Amino acid sequence: MRNSLLLFMLLSILSCSRATDALINEAFPPPQNLEIAIKNNTNTKLLRTEIITANGSLVFQQIEPESYSGFYEVSAVYSEVEITVQTANGFYAYSPVRYDENTLVTKGRYYFEVSLEIPGNNLVVTRKSF
Repeated sequence: MRNSLLLFMLLSILSCSRATDALINEAFPPPQNLEIAIKNNTNTKLLRTEIITANGSLVFQQIEPESYSGFYEVSAVYSEVEITVQTANGFYAYSPVRYDENTLVTKGRYYFEVSLEIPGNNLVVTRKSF
């Protein structure tokens, strides 16, 4: 009896987990194309953030500290991007020396985490996936 109850509970948990995953995938289906966003990983508001991609310039406005921007659809993006960030304290820029062809993506949902390295006021940008 005890083993049956344990087995029933285990199967219930697994089926609920699968049902939850199915609901999440239905509510937020993976994109058929490539979508990118910005995560402000600083303690200051990003007033204007511009990324240069194969599609041209994308401008993100007013990204609060520790929050995400909206998504833009693009055709392709590498792990590094050319980016300019404006805050109340000034402008910061990052331009990659080269693009690694092995990091090129054309489908999925990604974001670029933007941080400021203090001291030095260096802009640090890291691509991550959702």
